[in-house]
Amino acid sequence: MTASTVTIIGWLGFIFCTIAYLLLNLKTLRFDHPAYQLLNVVGGVGGW
Repeated sequence: MTASTVTIIGWLGFIFCTIAYLLLNLKTLRFDHPAYQLLNVVGGVGGW
């Protein structure tokens, strides 16, 4: 895996976590909604 690929995956993880947090605060999603959980899991894996 190249350094640019790792960088892109890291940025996507950050974006997914940020979108999940934003939607939660805008009361668009609830914390127990599957879409919120999925965004957090994908973001967490990408940021790992």
